[in-house]
Amino acid sequence: MHHVENIQLQEVGTAVYTYLGPFADLSPEELKQRFGLLQSPTSAQIPYAPFLNKTLADSLDWVSRGAVNPIKNQGSCGSCWAFSTACNLEGAGFVTTGKLVSVSEQNIVDCDKDDDGCDGGLPSSALTWSAHNGGVASEQAYPYRGEDGSCRRSVEKIIHNKGYQQISKNEDQIAQALQAYGPLSIAVDANGFNGYHGGILQNPSCSKTQLNHAINIVGYGEQNIPYWKIRNSWGTDWGEAGYIRVYRGDCTCGVCSQVVTATGVTISGSPPSPTPPGPTPPGPPCHTCSWFSWCPAGEVCQYHSSYSGCCSSGPSPPSPPGPSPSPPGPSPCNTCEWNSDCPSGQDCYYPSDDATSGCCSSGPPGLGMQKEVTANAADIKISWKDCGGRATITSLVPSTVSLGVDTKIIGSGTNNVQVDSGTFRAQVKAYGWLPIADITGPLGPAKKIVLPLGVGSITVDAIPLPIKVGPTSISFGVDLSAHIPAELISSTAHVTATSSPGEEVLCVDISFGEALLQTIV
Repeated sequence: MHHVENIQLQEVGTAVYTYLGPFADLSPEELKQRFGLLQSPTSAQIPYAPFLNKTLADSLDWVSRGAVNPIKNQGSCGSCWAFSTACNLEGAGFVTTGKLVSVSEQNIVDCDKDDDGCDGGLPSSALTWSAHNGGVASEQAYPYRGEDGSCRRSVEKIIHNKGYQQISKNEDQIAQALQAYGPLSIAVDANGFNGYHGGILQNPSCSKTQLNHAINIVGYGEQNIPYWKIRNSWGTDWGEAGYIRVYRGDCTCGVCSQVVTATGVTISGSPPSPTPPGPTPPGPPCHTCSWFSWCPAGEVCQYHSSYSGCCSSGPSPPSPPGPSPSPPGPSPCNTCEWNSDCPSGQDCYYPSDDATSGCCSSGPPGLGMQKEVTANAADIKISWKDCGGRATITSLVPSTVSLGVDTKIIGSGTNNVQVDSGTFRAQVKAYGWLPIADITGPLGPAKKIVLPLGVGSITVDAIPLPIKVGPTSISFGVDLSAHIPAELISSTAHVTATSSPGEEVLCVDISFGEALLQTIV
């Protein structure tokens, strides 16, 4: 499970990765089953869409416009390509007819013999098959089973297309195409997606060319960072209620490399889809959130599942639903290393990043205890310890910090060696082991650590050089949001300073929020 920590350390954007997600602990073989994209033919064989030059809106969300069905789940069948194809057909059909239908992915998996069913395929190939086949059936008429099956050729087709076209790799043209044609089918390198929990992903760990997963761009926008809103087919417990936001502008994870859309889409006598589709019901569209800090000022996150909800200006709801807490006393543990070791309906959850095994469970341990902490809560208590170095820290004041207030913390002690130059590092981890921020630099200048998800920041004040022998101190400001997820409050900061000769001068560990957490969970 160290891969989650490694990916978090490489994150450049605001994305947060978690060990508690539904797929974070999949083995490489299990994760591969969640992919399914085959090698694409050369671009010369694919027809290109015309150049577009329309005025672009500042943001676009086809989900809120009613062009996207509820999130689906491909299961352990490598049928992402069929789900991406279906979403593209559904969205293009909505744009041309104003009607949203739910298309059968199973029809595509079973009957498209140019692709390989649960062993993979290509949206471009599937769109060619659909054009030659006379269309695709509805999900209601041909429901999804998540395994290869015999083709039921007699089922009536609900949606039809004449062909497909490829979109330029220029991301401005992709935005133009998204605005003109509706949700687009794309291919990405999704290695690392399994641990994604929320935020805008901009991570060099994924490749722009080693594409392995087909999904759909359904919108774009900007939240300090420009992003694409992307629909996945891994269910609503993953990511931002089934969606992921990816940095827009440098083809992160290959989002621009293989973009296609159906052409000439029409809809015929369609029964209703099995889940209520169509335009969003009356009321404002859902601004997906997992934590209060994802919402605009004056709004809070109203949860509709254990992992996500919608921003709303209404009253703060109760904490997100989760499994009931276990009764007092130890509960039996069915030990495991992979999800496949567990009974049906359960996954393998590890207690920490250095554990060699976990316990089978139907849900992440402690999930039902997730809460938002607000400015009305008690102060967050601080504990600390000197962890070595030539300087000795003997006091740290104050002993608490408050939400929504910039608090100055001062550590005092003595130093027995003069330091003229060196390096500084501060690492912040949630739970004491999940990295959320890491900053290094020369000793001396002030340094600001911006915490993810709008939680706040920690600013280490400038340290005058040289640091002389005798009394010494280090100070930093903690500026936290008034609304913070409880799991991020239980954090640690590991601060070290090393002289240019390589001698450790300072080491102090600071823990936040342990006493507070005991009162709110």
